[in-house]
Amino acid sequence: MKRLLIILLMAAPFLSFSQSRSVTLELEGEVTSKISRKIKKGDKIQIMGVQQNADGYAQLAILHEEGLLNFDYNKVEDIQINPSSTTEFWQAQALKQDAYEELMQNGFQYEMRKTMEEDAEEYVNRLDANGLIYHDSYLESYLTSLAYKILPGQRMDGRPGFVGVKVKKDVQPNAFSLPNGTLLVTTGLLTTLSSEEELTAALAHEMAHFVLDHHIRNINEKIKRQKRAKFWGAVASAVAAAAGTYAAQSMDFYNPGIFGISSGIAAYSVISSINERLGLKYSREQEFKADAVAIELLNYKGISESALASALHKVKHHCHYTGNFMALSAEGSHPSLDQRISKIGNPSSVKIKKPKTT
Repeated sequence: MKRLLIILLMAAPFLSFSQSRSVTLELEGEVTSKISRKIKKGDKIQIMGVQQNADGYAQLAILHEEGLLNFDYNKVEDIQINPSSTTEFWQAQALKQDAYEELMQNGFQYEMRKTMEEDAEEYVNRLDANGLIYHDSYLESYLTSLAYKILPGQRMDGRPGFVGVKVKKDVQPNAFSLPNGTLLVTTGLLTTLSSEEELTAALAHEMAHFVLDHHIRNINEKIKRQKRAKFWGAVASAVAAAAGTYAAQSMDFYNPGIFGISSGIAAYSVISSINERLGLKYSREQEFKADAVAIELLNYKGISESALASALHKVKHHCHYTGNFMALSAEGSHPSLDQRISKIGNPSSVKIKKPKTT
């Protein structure tokens, strides 16, 4: 009890800093390289949080036997964090991948996050209104429980957003996270992957984009947002067209001609616009980081890290088989599937499922 009181008294200056930009944490760690005269290699410490200092820079609050000390944010590179829960695992990833440093620079941007959440809900509602959301309570419950094993509900660091899963009717194998925490998994992905481990790897990759705030970062750095009403008015017809395309592709007699090709090009243009608005146009660095974090999550959960490479191999095979070569190639700063597989390493063996043609 006495030690607890001492810790609380030492932490009080940091905790009272909540009026400014700060994130409160409690992560156990071990120093891997000397941080200061007082904190040396091998010392056990606690990272109590991140805050913005008087000069506007991010700094770590570290609890050591010498007391509560503040250090430059980059000192996190000299600490091996030992998370005791899945929530702490993701907090450690946000810390190591500079997501909290970004928060200290730009603030929590609640107004922007609220707008992006509304846009994400609008997108899902439009998909649903056009029959592109697959409703199956058992499947949704299973996928949600799987997602909660990866990230239990929310990020627990002051950023809004709750994890949930929706199944999108789409023959192409894909999954992506929206800014509000919703993960969209396509029917094509569910029929392409062969194991829960592969599906976990795919969800972990998308969860990493969400936890590392890649959506917000992309909006901050690159995107000039259109007026909401004008944007969604232009998207409405494209979502309806996508519903028609999906229905056609699901029939034996589907034979894309000039009209189908033209619609595909137009739809790709609109999808690109939607991706920009929702912050989904990830860079090469962001994709590689999400893969690396997903592999760390698999290791943390005791799942073979080859599950991610195996999943990507099956998606690649599906795209080859169906002639979706656009999905295979790199686009702008976005890496190709081959580049991602090469980066994380080939799995020892992959059992390929033949894609359905109907």
